[in-house]
Amino acid sequence: MTPSPPPDPARPRRRRLAGAVLALGLVAAAACGGDDGDRPAAGATTAADGEVPPGTVLRVGDQGQGLQLPLELTGQLDDLPYEIEFAQFGSGPLLNEALAAGAVDVGIMGDTPALLSYASGLETVVVGVRESDGPGATLIAAPGSGIESLEDLEGHRVAYTTGTNQHGFVLRALDSVGLTEDDIEQVDVPLTDVTAVLASGEADAAVVYDLFRPAYLAEHPDAVELVTVQDLAANYVFLVADRAAAEDPAKALAIEDLIRRLDAAADEIAEDPEAWVQAYYVERLHQTPEIGRAAHEANGDSAWVPIDDAVREHQQTQADLFHEAGFFPEPIDLGPQFDPAITERFSRVVAEEAGR
Repeated sequence: MTPSPPPDPARPRRRRLAGAVLALGLVAAAACGGDDGDRPAAGATTAADGEVPPGTVLRVGDQGQGLQLPLELTGQLDDLPYEIEFAQFGSGPLLNEALAAGAVDVGIMGDTPALLSYASGLETVVVGVRESDGPGATLIAAPGSGIESLEDLEGHRVAYTTGTNQHGFVLRALDSVGLTEDDIEQVDVPLTDVTAVLASGEADAAVVYDLFRPAYLAEHPDAVELVTVQDLAANYVFLVADRAAAEDPAKALAIEDLIRRLDAAADEIAEDPEAWVQAYYVERLHQTPEIGRAAHEANGDSAWVPIDDAVREHQQTQADLFHEAGFFPEPIDLGPQFDPAITERFSRVVAEEAGR
């Protein structure tokens, strides 16, 4: 199995938006009330008019306020034609639990949780994809571990969190040198503990997010950076929806509007990155401005892109790796998660925004 090709350089690279995903626990921050069962009064706008009907509520699963805060910071939540309810989750797997429970309509997550949502039996579809040219995360070997290359991981302890994008990254890294998960010993800990486990000596190597990489390398200058996400494949983040929500005329219009607002927010943040660093990294994540700037720069330029063959192949390659690793008893075809009737609709929204 060969890794997915690197990102197409012809793709748009016009926005910088932080994509740090941290284990921040489950917090619900709901907007003003409103009953999902409310129906528009006689003569009210309906979805058939191309406008979101009054009373529509869109429930959005977020991580670390990575969606909510940019929208708030840029005023994109000030004139919503629908109600939006944000719920914060500590990881993609936790967000998938909320989708399974019917608690959210749409959520943001890494590539691995996105495919696992469908592979686990959930009726989810991809409605948006954000691509970054930053490294995303780095597989780092501890000083004195004897690991100088990916091949040297064989027989060593590697820290990463099962079911997260760290997991898919490790499978791709191992596959690139002919290794499998059976060739290493996984140290499976929560996302926020991975770097600490590496620093404590409980793991020989670990997947380290860009937010934590500068501090770890400053304290361990002899550590070896083996490979980044970007070295192996495209760095994607997925907006995944419950199929029923994506096919509901009112909620689908609300999701379209949400994507447009996220796109606009990214443009504004690109014009004033210091405001984003202060609001997100310093005030929200309690990092120093220096660490915040470094993490922001490491995240790279980010843009919402069409849901095309490159995206589908990226995910299918990863699904095949999980099957080969014994994670799925049978091969998984992700085709239904990329239903053209749905993906083409939301890809048009991205294309329209890119053309403005």
